[in-house]
Amino acid sequence: MVRGVTPLLVGGSGPGDAASPYYAGLNDLFTTISGSLVNINTASPVTLQVIPQIDENIAFAIISARAGPDGVEGNEDDTPFRSPQEIAYRVPGFNPQIAALVAQLFTVRSPVFETRVDVWLDNQHRGYVALLRRHHDRKIEVISFAWE
Repeated sequence: MVRGVTPLLVGGSGPGDAASPYYAGLNDLFTTISGSLVNINTASPVTLQVIPQIDENIAFAIISARAGPDGVEGNEDDTPFRSPQEIAYRVPGFNPQIAALVAQLFTVRSPVFETRVDVWLDNQHRGYVALLRRHHDRKIEVISFAWE
């Protein structure tokens, strides 16, 4: 509902659509419910490239470094960053001169995250999605909960 803001600008065109000037959409880069820092352990390549000095090669090197020895994210051999400063020595080709910038823009922990649960009972399936906020006192707040 904002003049000049189109669905393509919000949603982006995604990979492979050279006809569009918007590879990433605003919803790939911004959120209204999270913190101001980018989680280096969960950020997509597109999100990482928003940071000055991080091009496509460095973005994929960051993802490769956190994916662990097998190069596949989301399994037991992942090696997440324990601090943003680790990027300077764990990511080949990373310019260590921008380490101070990295410390200001990145984090290794997200205050808001999504969790999904799939339940199968006999031949029935139900999927649930919750958006959760982690507070400093370790309490978890349910922001939203729905079934798909």
